Amino acid sequence: MGHRRMSNTGHRCCIGLEHWDEAEFCYKEVLSWREKNLPADHTDIAAALNNLATLYNSQKRYAEEEQAASASAGDLTKAYGPAHPSVARQPSTISASATAPTGRFSEAGDCAERALKIMERGAYDPACLQRCYRLRAQVAWHADHRAEAIADLGQALP
Repeated sequence: MGHRRMSNTGHRCCIGLEHWDEAEFCYKEVLSWREKNLPADHTDIAAALNNLATLYNSQKRYAEEEQAASASAGDLTKAYGPAHPSVARQPSTISASATAPTGRFSEAGDCAERALKIMERGAYDPACLQRCYRLRAQVAWHADHRAEAIADLGQALP
């Protein structure tokens, strides 16, 4: 089975509600196959890590999410460079969403800021932009910067 088709297997496992063990097994199998058969800097490895990070987030397994998201971001940064839209999209915002629930708001804000700066350079992704503004609003709110939080929430509206 090709490595791109294998990612769909993991996705199908996730469709059934709360089939977390099956989904995790599928995503880890995909990651393992890609790590063995693709070059170490291949972006499909980063995508598999990102899928795991998303799964861990849905289960509130933030430490594991952050580890997978960080590895994914590192792989994408190596492959594309630090200012590429792919670097801003998922890994930055996922690692940011992993740090906020654990009370590490300064780190979460840093992740959101990095992603926003990349998008300001022309790497526009509306969904990522909304997530970053919502996250930055959450960080500002917890720091008692209510006006900034409200302004960012306004930017997050579609």
